[in-house]
Amino acid sequence: MSVLRSAELVGRDAEWQSGLAALAHLAQGQGGLLVLAGEAGIGKSRLAADLAERAAERGVAVLRGRAVPGGGAQAYRPLAGAASQALRHQAARPGRPS
Repeated sequence: MSVLRSAELVGRDAEWQSGLAALAHLAQGQGGLLVLAGEAGIGKSRLAADLAERAAERGVAVLRGRAVPGGGAQAYRPLAGAASQALRHQAARPGRPS
């Protein structure tokens, strides 16, 4: 069976290196935040997916949150989504304390 891989990420070397540096800090036990911002269609989702894949390969837990247009209470939706995912992951871990 053949596997179709998406094309190589092009034109995002600086952003890719920033993401790899953030992963290196995680591997050293340091926390951090990486923000991907910009106009629609410039490759933020693709870059995030590639970095998440690299993180998962290194055994780093990857949490995802999605933003929606608008403001107000919706501004916290990505954080709430990621926190909810973390709680579900923690609850599903075998041998977790009751």
